[in-house]
Amino acid sequence: MNTIRKALTTATIIVTLIVGVPPASTAVPGPVERPIGAPMLFDIVDRAACARGMVNHEIIGYTAKKQYGLDFYGRVSLTCGFEKAGFKHIKIDHADDWQRMLTKYGGRGSWDDFMSFATSRALAAPSLVRNVGNGKYCYTTPIQIYQGGKLVKTFYPKVIVSTTTRTVITSMPTNKGC
Repeated sequence: MNTIRKALTTATIIVTLIVGVPPASTAVPGPVERPIGAPMLFDIVDRAACARGMVNHEIIGYTAKKQYGLDFYGRVSLTCGFEKAGFKHIKIDHADDWQRMLTKYGGRGSWDDFMSFATSRALAAPSLVRNVGNGKYCYTTPIQIYQGGKLVKTFYPKVIVSTTTRTVITSMPTNKGC
């Protein structure tokens, strides 16, 4: 059941997050949409694990696409983490940024579901992957927000992953990406 919940959470959630659906010609290809009412990313089990200090508890797994010239790809985990990396870091330093995007562009849902959606897209279909040193890569891709069929915003999630621990260090919405 937990695997199903996590798989559904990574699904494309544009329809529940933003008002309007992008035209088919500009839609980002991705997984099947998550059904309305599916559990949120950070549920009671994850809250309890993170509250107990289980820094390595996996909240969700993503797939980083193989890129030409890079030897890093495959499964990457978002763990509870701590102040400098993982979900705890993202919550402390970037939750407000994700929430502002939702609020400004009429999105529904929670900031962490929106963050997870953007993170999954950046890892699965990156427009740019950059080696930022110290065993870390930065992934980004354009995410387009539509309202009433009209493009109102393009942003670039900046997702930093550790190649040694295969975990998400951070994820934040930006105007430029990596």
